[in-house]
Amino acid sequence: MKVTFDIVSNCHGVVESLLLEEGSYVCERETLCLVKTNGGRLVEVPAMFSGYLCGYHVRIGDRVGKEGCVASLSENASELCVSSD
Repeated sequence: MKVTFDIVSNCHGVVESLLLEEGSYVCERETLCLVKTNGGRLVEVPAMFSGYLCGYHVRIGDRVGKEGCVASLSENASELCVSSD
């Protein structure tokens, strides 16, 4: 069974940048993305636990709300999402 953990935004705003590649190992409190608030402030969205980045649920330019899911992490590299071509 695949176990993933969602990382949620800590503010409202627009996604300015995605800082890591899918499959990267993420340490607890490492910044995953930057969100620009309506007031123009850049806010870091950190991982709340360590794991492998399965993927982002947002793209640059997307609007996010507080508690909106921005990415998913997996405990094991073998559980990463594999795309089928």
